[in-house]
Amino acid sequence: MSDILVTQAAVRKLAAALSNPDNANLRHTERLDLIASAFGWKTDAFMHALKKQERSGGVHAPHDWAGPLGVSAETSEKITDLMECLVSKPGIVVVGGPFGSGKTTTILHMSRFLEDRGMALKLNAPGYVDWDDPDQRWDVRRTVEMAKRTPGHTYIIDELRSAAAMAAAMEIASAGNVVLTTLAASSAVTAAASLVGVHRTLQDKGRQDVFRGIVSQRLVRKSVPSPEGVQGEYRGRFMVADVLKLEMGLPDEIPRQEGVHDELVADILRAVEIGRTDSDEVERNFGSHALEGYLLRLGSQPRHVSSVRGAARR
Repeated sequence: MSDILVTQAAVRKLAAALSNPDNANLRHTERLDLIASAFGWKTDAFMHALKKQERSGGVHAPHDWAGPLGVSAETSEKITDLMECLVSKPGIVVVGGPFGSGKTTTILHMSRFLEDRGMALKLNAPGYVDWDDPDQRWDVRRTVEMAKRTPGHTYIIDELRSAAAMAAAMEIASAGNVVLTTLAASSAVTAAASLVGVHRTLQDKGRQDVFRGIVSQRLVRKSVPSPEGVQGEYRGRFMVADVLKLEMGLPDEIPRQEGVHDELVADILRAVEIGRTDSDEVERNFGSHALEGYLLRLGSQPRHVSSVRGAARR
């Protein structure tokens, strides 16, 4: 049975029904029918779902991103933490990664997570406007004004690669909405640096505190176990990610570039440890220099590093 979603539309419908003078003298069962109807439920099912939520403390079950995205349990917890922050404090989340790394898939699953918590998708901007085209500025302004009139929704913007797109995203988020967007960047650090660079070109430097986080990702091939001495195979792919929460919003200065891939490398090394992939995939995705740099910064090596040390020495 689904959870009861407390949306603005449902609350408005319920308030209008209860304020109707014709409903002033309804019996208890009739009032329950009215409440259930406002939320789109039949009364019996509504009461069953309500009791179920009361028994569970009225909270959502832990969200698992491992199924739809293939991430590790640790990464799944980090993404959930970031998304729960968005529900209580709407803002902008940027999903970064190279071309073909599955950014759009991640964005769509994030929007479904938010929809389940009452923040329905209001606009999916890809193909909707060219944020830099002066002839379409009316569409941009119309989108921003719509966001200001109806807060509590989710907006998807194709890519935050221009000052016009960033300015619109910050206005939409400042009005109490969530903005999910993508950026072609190899890591969370390089994504943050790109965002800081674009933000510096804006005349209005405010509202950078609406940035909530960056998810940087890569798709890695799964290795199939094979007998010793036999060349293995790859079947399917899974996602490794670096989840960076921006506690204070977008920084004023461009972040340091040292160790840009550290969290992504750490995530893929954990996958090597449990046999999901192999050292060849570490080399293919990050190269020996990034891995060697990570090992040097790490100092002491956990178990999952020893299995791929050879990849850094080729």
